[in-house]
Amino acid sequence: MLSPRSRAPLRPSSCSVTLSILPCAPVADGLGNPEIAQRLHISIATVKAHVGNLFAKLPLENRVQIALLVRDAEK
Repeated sequence: MLSPRSRAPLRPSSCSVTLSILPCAPVADGLGNPEIAQRLHISIATVKAHVGNLFAKLPLENRVQIALLVRDAEK
């Protein structure tokens, strides 16, 4: 179900560039912000900012939806 702020149905191909520059894969792997920060050698605040940007720009509401989007984009 899309959130009320949704613009259009989300298709993995429509945001593949966005997905490539954000820390989506570690989120999809189930890592928390501290683990993502350590893996990517960035601060926890930076991870929070990137994940927040995902939720602001895409019709996603939780990390499970990020994981599903990444899975679909990898097919």
